[in-house]
Amino acid sequence: MPIVASRTGELGDLLERLGGADAVLRDAAAARLLLVGRRALAPLLTWLPTASTSGREAAAGLLEQLPGASALQALIELLEDPSDAVAARAAEALAARNDAAGALPALERALGRRSPVPRTALAALGRIAGDQPEALGPITRLALDPTAAHELSHAALGVLKRLAPREATAVETEMRARRAAAAAPPATEVGARPAEPPAAASPTETATEAVGELAELRMALREPVSPERAVRAEQLATALGARALDVAREVALASHDPLALRVAIDALALAPRADAAPRLLDLLARLAFEDVPAQDARAELAARAHRALGRLGSRLALHDLRDRLRVRPPVALPFLLGAVTALPDVSLLEPLAELMADGLEPADELRAAANHLATTLQLTTRSRAVTSLPDAPRTALRQALLRPRVRRASPRSSSEEPPA
Repeated sequence: MPIVASRTGELGDLLERLGGADAVLRDAAAARLLLVGRRALAPLLTWLPTASTSGREAAAGLLEQLPGASALQALIELLEDPSDAVAARAAEALAARNDAAGALPALERALGRRSPVPRTALAALGRIAGDQPEALGPITRLALDPTAAHELSHAALGVLKRLAPREATAVETEMRARRAAAAAPPATEVGARPAEPPAAASPTETATEAVGELAELRMALREPVSPERAVRAEQLATALGARALDVAREVALASHDPLALRVAIDALALAPRADAAPRLLDLLARLAFEDVPAQDARAELAARAHRALGRLGSRLALHDLRDRLRVRPPVALPFLLGAVTALPDVSLLEPLAELMADGLEPADELRAAANHLATTLQLTTRSRAVTSLPDAPRTALRQALLRPRVRRASPRSSSEEPPA
């Protein structure tokens, strides 16, 4: 049974002891207030602005264990406290809570304070980054900050190595390059010309600037992906463009999460054609033969991949698609037929006609794809692309192209054959 205050003035007495100089009485008061629980929160928040430094530091430890948005907001405010000891204790408390995502801006500001606040703020960011990938941005910026203390930047690198090893390698390489550049002696030639303005950032430097965003994207797409993380991942992928290709490729080949796959498909649509098109076709094969994701989401993902292929319009994609249609039996044929409609090209007509001549299923979807292709390319049964086909494929294709006309025509005898 919880212990409650037995008299009206007990909470006031406990708060007075919490702000006193006696450490033993402070600890006893904190333990008692913790047992009182939520009823102590409102009086504690009212008392906090007038509390002594030691009282505010003790209150930070108490707020660590009191749930709720009010306690979290109070800790965020204590993170801005003039006392470094209070701010450091508030950062420790935030690192121990499971709802500290809202403290990200305050924790990043705390990285610029005097020791020991930055170390505790860094620990809090590392703890939050496991669930909130946005925290990787401040950590990466701290590692690459030339004004940060050497020990602090290396501590940030250590956090990155634990959370995002690939991006940490790029950060470490950049750190070494900057140290080498700083250690290089300046030119001392007599009569040397004035120094020229700094050159534009090299592609390597530009890519390094995106390391934090790449790390955040990779973390955001770890399964399971929440809708909020998916929205953030879409924003990052759009901002990174082609630089997100490696992450998108990994997700497309391995992830089972529908939201992660959706982001990967959209990211691949922004990547260079030669790299993205084969990966999208590989994903279509995965959607057909693996349980990725659940059945009800596959059609939407396949349609999204088809639209991405259509936007890319890659000749390489057409070549790859032709090769896949010629495999017997074709892998993921229904999904490949969707790709045919997204990439209408006359070169796809022959493999489609060969599939129909071989009597492969799904026959109706094959005929529908052939008709869509012919309509889009304005082909008829007399077009050269049709008449130049071998006999069996040509016959199968002509029957597929003529069948819809028979259904729409005026009444005929059911025994009549379609026109040749």
